[in-house]
Formats: sequence, structure tokens, C-alpha cells
Amino acid sequence: MNKPPAGWYQDPDIPSQQRWWDGSTWTQHKKAMSDGISRSSSIGTSKIVGATNPAASTGLGLGIAAFFLFNIPIFGLLLSLSAAVVSGIGLSKQSSTMAKKYRVFGIVGLILGIVYTLMAFLVVSGIRR
Repeated sequence: MNKPPAGWYQDPDIPSQQRWWDGSTWTQHKKAMSDGISRSSSIGTSKIVGATNPAASTGLGLGIAAFFLFNIPIFGLLLSLSAAVVSGIGLSKQSSTMAKKYRVFGIVGLILGIVYTLMAFLVVSGIRR
């Protein structure tokens, strides 16, 4: 995804002011919108609020893999536990500049990870009896 160059743009949170975009993320620097600024110089939130969250995506992928592989002793348990942990990390790193779908990915990955960790634990404990 091509990111806009550094500069002053319309603040996506408060449209009546400008916020400094450093080329990769919003900074805390803000100023009042001057009369000569046109709306065309604003960065649409769809361009900025779209940063990825690799941990949340990976956690979802691990959770889906756990759905299919949880019944393999030990491996399924480790896979499911990894899905829960990585999804949790993804959720903790989720910011307002990231697309909202990554929050959903993290939540679904966390739920799958927890459910299949419990199921994998039952498989492992059932084999030892």
C-alpha cells in the first residue's frame, strides 16, 4: 500500500484541525485548520486506517490450523496455545491506525486458540489414561 508523503493533513479524528503525518504514522503534533486549506489535501481515513497487524493475522491462521490439527497429541496442543498467544499479542498491539478487520482477526484467533487448546488438552489427557 502506498503511503502519502509526510505533511500536514486533516486530522481523521477531529476534522476541524490538522495533524502531522510523518510518512508512516500520525504524530501528536496538531494545529488549527487554516482557511486556505482545501478538503482535497486531507488524507482519507481509508488510506491511513489500514495499516496491517501481522500478529493478529498470524494468530487467526494458527487458530484455523488448530481447528484441523488439534487432535494430534502434543503438536495440536502447542499449535492451539500458539494461536491464543499470538492472537492476544496482536490484540494488544492493535492501534487506531490499523484496519478494524485486524481486531476481528485477533478476537477470532484468540477464541479459536482457547477453544482448541482446551480440546487438545482433552485429547492429550485422554491418551495418557
